[in-house]
Amino acid sequence: MHELETGFVSLQTQNDAHFFILRFEKEFVSSDLNIPGECSVINEILWVKSGSGQIVIDDEEYEISENSFYLITKGQRRRFTRDTNVDGYYVAFRDSFIENQNAKFNLFNHLRINTRIEYKSNYNVVLDEFFDKLHQESLNSQEGEFGSLDIVKNILRVVLINIERFKQQHFSTSFDDLDVNDGYLIFNNFIKLLEKKYRIFHSVSEYCHELGISQLNLGKISQVYLDKTPREIIEMRIVTEAVRMMKHDGKSTKDISQDLGFDNLTFFNKTFKKIMGMHPNKYIELFID
Repeated sequence: MHELETGFVSLQTQNDAHFFILRFEKEFVSSDLNIPGECSVINEILWVKSGSGQIVIDDEEYEISENSFYLITKGQRRRFTRDTNVDGYYVAFRDSFIENQNAKFNLFNHLRINTRIEYKSNYNVVLDEFFDKLHQESLNSQEGEFGSLDIVKNILRVVLINIERFKQQHFSTSFDDLDVNDGYLIFNNFIKLLEKKYRIFHSVSEYCHELGISQLNLGKISQVYLDKTPREIIEMRIVTEAVRMMKHDGKSTKDISQDLGFDNLTFFNKTFKKIMGMHPNKYIELFID
């Protein structure tokens, strides 16, 4: 367990549901920003009202810029460049901290769909109030003040709802035979199902069967929201996990293939090469060994 970063407010409920919040006031961010516990069970939010630098998530670099949220999904690795400074807040929590309510949101995934979400600057006044209240009630909860923990959970839900709204505003939607809201809901349900079943379901038809939608309509929706086919999205998710396992678990290509539900190593190799542009053994040779 790492030593808790100076300034962190940490809460822990009876069911071991952790929550952390840290305020940044135009200051530099520690490169590793240590929090106790495993990244495999913690979702993270960085709110940047203003700032500069870079955040690296699973080796993908993102520029830090004003009026933005950066979302790190449980299981992802992140670090900050040495020159990163932020005016805003950092929040981390387990899914269980807000119990089943997190199922209503589809902000966290491994496809890098929502890694950075921008919003208009006029929202900063409201966001300041939300995060300052979240921070203050977290301090109150540490002191045992009645009701503060419930207030923290409710404010966190409100923050997540607003980020979800900002995300929806990013999408340019155009459907001929599907309602816009239906299309957005179907896409979210597809991504949620993918996060649960990517080791089991490898074909588009399996997802369509579970979702009760035709492959044609799922294809149209996927193109609108991510500019990719459903098959490409499925393969991206599988290969993203394969790369993570190569880097952090040290498993062989054969073991990774089996863990991801492939009976045929050759088919896994073809899928990996299609997304990454090289054979998995070559990728390990160049970037892992």
